[in-house]
Parts: sequence; C-alpha cells; structure tokens
Amino acid sequence: MPEPAAGRVLSGMRPTGHLHLGHHLCVLSQWQQLQRANECFFFVADWHALTTGGAADAPGQLTGQSLAMVTAWLAAGIDPDRSVIYVQSALREPAELALLLAMICPLPWAERVPTFRDYCTSKSRDEISVGFLGYPILQAADILMHSADHVPVGEDQLPHIEFARELARRFNELFGKDAGWQEQSDACAAKLSDQAAFDDCCRRYQQGGDEQARHQAIEMIAQAQLGGEQKQRLAGRIEGSGREILKPPAPLVAPVAKMPGLDGRKMSKSYGNDIGMLEPRSSFEPRLLKMPTDPARVRRTDPGDPKKCPVWPLHEIFSDAKTCSWVEDGCKSAAIGCRDCKAALADHVERHSAPLIERSEPWLAQPQRVAQIIEQGNARAKDSAAKTMTEVRQAVGLCSL
Repeated sequence: MPEPAAGRVLSGMRPTGHLHLGHHLCVLSQWQQLQRANECFFFVADWHALTTGGAADAPGQLTGQSLAMVTAWLAAGIDPDRSVIYVQSALREPAELALLLAMICPLPWAERVPTFRDYCTSKSRDEISVGFLGYPILQAADILMHSADHVPVGEDQLPHIEFARELARRFNELFGKDAGWQEQSDACAAKLSDQAAFDDCCRRYQQGGDEQARHQAIEMIAQAQLGGEQKQRLAGRIEGSGREILKPPAPLVAPVAKMPGLDGRKMSKSYGNDIGMLEPRSSFEPRLLKMPTDPARVRRTDPGDPKKCPVWPLHEIFSDAKTCSWVEDGCKSAAIGCRDCKAALADHVERHSAPLIERSEPWLAQPQRVAQIIEQGNARAKDSAAKTMTEVRQAVGLCSL
C-alpha cells in the first residue's frame, strides 16, 4: 500500500499488560515513522480494556498499566512534541459520540463485526456484555472524534475501519442534508477548477471503491478557494452523503502483518508465547531455547529444513543476512545444532531490544514526567474533540444551553 499524503493519523492500544516485540515491530515502528510527516493522535484505550471484563478481574490496575504502556511508547520513539498522547477515559466526548452513533446504528451492523462473532462462538450469552457489542461503535467514535484521515491497523481490523466509515456516512446522510442541500452542493462544485473531473472521481470512488480517485477529489477540494462549510459539503459529495460532519477514515495496513511467537503461532500474551518489548535476555532466553524445531532433526547429526522450523521466521525478522545464511546452510547440512541456531537468534533479539530498554530507563526513573506528558496530551485531545462535538450537537439539534 502506498504511503498516504500527510494528514491526521489516529491509533490506540488497550492497556492490558506489558508490550511485546510484536507490538514494537507491527505497530509502534509504524507510528514512529508516521509521526514524522503527519499530525498523530495515539491514545490509551482504557475503556476498551473493560469491554471483555479483564479489568474487573483485577480492579485498580489500569492506571499503572496505562503509565507502563506509554513509557514503552516513549522508549520506542513516540515523540510527545510531534504526537498527541492521551488517555481515552480522560475525554467525555467519545462516550457522547458513541451514544449518538449507537442511536443510528442498526443492530445487525454491530452483530456482524467479525470480532463480535468470533467472541460469541466461545462464550455463553450471559458472558457477553452490551459494552462488548458496542465495542466497534466506541472505536468508531474514537476515530471520528478527531477527523482522522488514516488509521493504522492490522488486516484483521479492517472490518472495524469499514464499520466506522459506514457509521460516518450514515450520520452524514441523516444529519448533513439540510434544506437546499443538493442545490448548495452543486453551487460549491461549480466553484471547482474542473467540476467534471471532480464528479468523475466521485463516481469512480462510489461505484468501484477507487481510493486513488477519492484522494484526487480530496486534493481538488483542498486546492479550491472555498470556506470550511463549503468544503464539508463537497467532502460529503465524494462519499455520496450529506455535508461531511464526520469524516470517513481510510485504513493504513501495517507493513509487518504479525509477529510469530515462541511456539510458531502469532505472538500473543494470551498464548504465553511472547517476548516482552523491554524484557532482558536473562528472562527471555530460557524460553527461547525451549522452542520447538524441525521434527526431522531428532539427533544432532540429522539435517533439517529451516522452512519447517518455528525458529526460522524469527531469524528472518531479527537476524542479519549473514546469520540467516549461516543458519540455513548449517541446518540443512547438520553443521550446527538447534541450540546453536537459537543462541544466535537470542543474540539478535537482544541487539534489537537493548536500545529500547536503555531508552526506557530515564522514563521509568521519572514516572511523573510520563504522567505530565499524558496530562498535556489529554488537554490537546479535548480541544480537538470539543470542536467535533460542537458540530455534531448542532447537526443533531441538541440543546446547547
């Protein structure tokens, strides 16, 4: 997927415990790159941590887990001078927007989200909360609250972004078409340098999902000498809805899809197969040395095939070309043993983690600085959220007394 034009980026994480190397390579590395050319909002999704009941099992831990997670973000290079770092629950506006979106969201839309369907297959109805059913609605509110242009996600989260887009379009369709909407939209389009090209881009996007056409239409609006409300009407015209009160976001798929764990499955804390992002070698190496290998290598002298070994994908991620070549040749010829292979991997994992651990130490020593960064980010996020909710309340017709 091509790099997006500079814009506003939003993403978040649930504070459910320590971060692992998958979080660093699959998420934080992308955030660190995006903040160089974009206005970024990164939030601690502590409300979301409550949706599956995990926090209720250990009440009082969310604050500490939130501070620890932001500390890991800072160690990974998330810059508070470039990015807004905030805690979801410090803002009331996302909850209000989620409530309003819930009023217009058909029940089947929420029930068809894959995360909800998958969760329901392993739970009884009594174990499924209304909050979890509304999880994608709250997630949509988080995104739409700050008018995000792009949302970095893994492929498994793409349905959630499409859900947010659908809710935004539905809201704009219901509340963005005031009296004379079509005439005013046509008048705004007539002021563009090439209305025919703009309408063609809208048609190609609405009929075929042509993202390039959508970006071209957005660029035409940006270059036009129009007021803010006029641009909102044209943005809604791209989506085929009313005035764009809530902006439909575009997904930005992470370049690293997933991180393999110590058992060959996706790295996950719930599987117990992860390596902590700030975990020292003395802690992770004993588990790494116990990793399963190619079952054909019963004895040290048996040749193996790296492609059939769970250790190999980790070498491809962490080890340099010279080490990978040494492992591949040595495994196939039985010139090296599995322990040699794993020890080399541990060297490279340590090399990856050492700078992160070093950068985390000043933050760990001064947690008040981390708390201050969060407090400042909360204030900036509130300003952004308040602007959106002013427009939303006016569009819905809620009393502002």
